[in-house]
Amino acid sequence: MTRHLFFLPGVGADPAFWRPLGDQLPADWRKTYFGWPGLGNQPADPAISSYDDLIGLVEAQLPDYPVDLLAHSMGGAIALSLALRHPERIRKLVLTVTSGGVDMSAFNAEDWRPDYRREYPEAAD
Repeated sequence: MTRHLFFLPGVGADPAFWRPLGDQLPADWRKTYFGWPGLGNQPADPAISSYDDLIGLVEAQLPDYPVDLLAHSMGGAIALSLALRHPERIRKLVLTVTSGGVDMSAFNAEDWRPDYRREYPEAAD
């Protein structure tokens, strides 16, 4: 069976975020690129109204065999949730620039949310 990669973006939600990497990987590897409905510039989906719905969006596409999850920022928190719920369906977990939902205020992390809200005023809260 060929390798299957699931690419999860951050809150910017753009499925193309991971494409430059995916394009460099073997062409015979299966690649699934996710976007987050209602976030960034992605159109809203009335079926998606919560963080858990985003987890369910990816969960519904997980095959019965193990996949590799590559996740950025908020996508990393979603990937961690999936790995905890379905360890048998996750072969590898690659997290980039993610706090995984951990409060980073003690580390003087910059709050990116005001800039995000200015850039994507129509994005869901």
